[in-house]
Amino acid sequence: MTGTEEVEEKKDDTEVDQEKEKKDEECGAEEHKDKFNPSAYLDCFYKTASEDTAMQIVLFFLPGILYRLPEKVNTVLDLGAGPTVYLPIALRLRAQNIYTSDYAPANRETLISWCENR
Repeated sequence: MTGTEEVEEKKDDTEVDQEKEKKDEECGAEEHKDKFNPSAYLDCFYKTASEDTAMQIVLFFLPGILYRLPEKVNTVLDLGAGPTVYLPIALRLRAQNIYTSDYAPANRETLISWCENR
């Protein structure tokens, strides 16, 4: 490999990294409607529990919440679910109706995709 080819290869890697950063960039609450990336969120948040503090918190509190609920509930409303389905899955045997929602269209599309088994 010549020096020129090596520089071009590094440039290509840098461009790929910049595109990934742009795609995976964090966005504020006001930007969620248009910029939130469900795939990047799921890749980051749903690592193994030992790697992710947020997942450890979810796994710690969810059983306690479920324990305090009645055996059967008529309706559950999951506001701000993001692109996740862990709450509907956890409540599937207790709730007659489960409504899951999110502000960001990309998150709603991810939820619809899951419901439609896509």
